[in-house]
Amino acid sequence: GSVGPHMSKVTGVTLGVLALMLSCGASFALGRVVAYEELPHSTVTSLATCGHWQIDGQSGEFRILRAYLYGGTMLFVDMVRPNEHGTWLEVTRGFTFAELNNDHLELELSDVRCSSKGANRIVVTGRAEPFELSPYSFTIEIDGATGAYEMKTEPK
Repeated sequence: GSVGPHMSKVTGVTLGVLALMLSCGASFALGRVVAYEELPHSTVTSLATCGHWQIDGQSGEFRILRAYLYGGTMLFVDMVRPNEHGTWLEVTRGFTFAELNNDHLELELSDVRCSSKGANRIVVTGRAEPFELSPYSFTIEIDGATGAYEMKTEPK
């Protein structure tokens, strides 16, 4: 007899937690961030160099990569340098952007531009049009030395 009431309490708590999770779930974005390391080369639709970096005696270029994945356009940046023989480029650091590279966003990116902002820094600007949501412009400042970026958005 004592197992029945105990079980219903656990079930009641579990259902309460589940109801709370479901009611709050709408405020969380669906999907997941697509990491730079997951980028299939065959999905890259454009690649451009933008600015130079020089860190710890090594030097190279920043590259902006646009790719078509999961029904939308995604944006990645990497830092490359020639390998020790100068025969190909090695990626020293790759950047993804949680604000843009979600596998459920279905963004269209346009007017993507890049400019150098001094030593080891670049600025990427563009326009994002999410599926069935309002378009906005974005500005991403990337610091190659620290590996950090800052994104600002503005409704269009």
